[in-house]
Amino acid sequence: MHEKRAQNRGLMREDAMLAGAAGQARQPVIMLDISRLGVCFASPAPLEASSRHLLLFSLPGKPHSHETVVQVVHSSTSGVPSGYRIGARFVHIQAETTDDIVAFVTTTAPA
Repeated sequence: MHEKRAQNRGLMREDAMLAGAAGQARQPVIMLDISRLGVCFASPAPLEASSRHLLLFSLPGKPHSHETVVQVVHSSTSGVPSGYRIGARFVHIQAETTDDIVAFVTTTAPA
């Protein structure tokens, strides 16, 4: 299968938290991969395309927590054992978070 993504992604399996854009109603999710522009995660519930959420996460091997606002691009039941596979792009992200993501992606095998 030919890879269509324009950005390199780092594979991971990390616990994270997702909340409404204002930070309310947190739910656990599992991050599956990440790039400079977006993230893929497993969610127990579907999310509406274009909806915005606060994502709180840490990168593998790093204790520092990051908070970003993401916008859902797609939601699917394929590729996860249960729940939904969510693809989202970063809407609001700090430069330090972007730097940490780039460092992580460049030190992991290409995805």
